[in-house]
Amino acid sequence: MTIRRRSSVSDNMGGCEDSWVDLLVDQPARIVQTRGGESVQSQRLSGLAPADILMRRANDTLAITSADIAVDARTGQTYNIKWVGSLEDGRKSFLLLACTAGEVTNG
Repeated sequence: MTIRRRSSVSDNMGGCEDSWVDLLVDQPARIVQTRGGESVQSQRLSGLAPADILMRRANDTLAITSADIAVDARTGQTYNIKWVGSLEDGRKSFLLLACTAGEVTNG
């Protein structure tokens, strides 16, 4: 799993343009597809694929926010991160990313 964050990058002409840069690369993760659905956008149906991504909690993964995106390294599928947290009591050794695939990327 690769986590990407939007960042301003120089365009070599004195300006800046927004681009996605890798924040974390090759992070082990488990993707669990949850119930999908459809939403109406501009009078068209669009399929949404919600998923929960579980990652081991560590100092580097605690930097993940809902403004980032997750990319499955095996398939190239991009997930918008909607919520980051842990549902565990006590030690909290895993981080849960509630995500959605099939919609326009954040930003």
